[in-house]
Amino acid sequence: MHAAGRYPADGPNPDTTLNRAVSSYTPTLRTLIQLRERQAGPISAVTGPLIVAMPQTPGAADLPGAETEANDLASRVSHSTCLSGPMATRAAVTEAMGEHLWAHFACHGVQELLAPSHGRLQLHDEPLTIPQLMALNLKNPSFAFLSACETYRGGTVIPDEGITLASAFQLAGYQHVIATMWSVMITPEIVARYVYDQILTNTDGTTDLDANAAAAALRTAILTLLAESPGITPQYWAPYIHTGP
Repeated sequence: MHAAGRYPADGPNPDTTLNRAVSSYTPTLRTLIQLRERQAGPISAVTGPLIVAMPQTPGAADLPGAETEANDLASRVSHSTCLSGPMATRAAVTEAMGEHLWAHFACHGVQELLAPSHGRLQLHDEPLTIPQLMALNLKNPSFAFLSACETYRGGTVIPDEGITLASAFQLAGYQHVIATMWSVMITPEIVARYVYDQILTNTDGTTDLDANAAAAALRTAILTLLAESPGITPQYWAPYIHTGP
């Protein structure tokens, strides 16, 4: 972990790391070095997000907030590609990932603790797996928000092994990734909205995204959530994590 920045002493719970530092993680030092050397493409209204949303997934529980999450993000930008429900096939998603520098997934994430390379994002027809992501080799994408369960969870056989969906996105080329360490137990669209409140700017009708501010934005989003609901326990707000330079 590397950290920077401090939170004012008069903020809520000033003695916690969350209030004093912006945390960011990396699966390996090699990955961190490679990410810092990589020149991600600039994100602007012309290169808006790919938004993948699965409110209903065959064989899995419904995610009614996924549609709200997707619609909220789409309403903020003038250009986006939205693949929702039956349109979110694996072929369509992987093809669109090559056309966008920014991706947002609101769907089910699954990790196999005894076989972490089988981790996957659940789409309409077939899952998008860790090996398939690693093989994409995209051209300088910048940011991915994995609003799904267990996207930064590895396996149990080798606990320090960095085989996660988030690390697979980074190997595919994404410089910054927001992911989760376990099952999301609160309404994820709230956290996503708070993050985008921080990293999206609108100037003269043009919406831009500052991916380099993602780690700080995630911290601010969690602090905002805690300020609104001070009684919630860490299992609800702590799974979110930023990985990248």
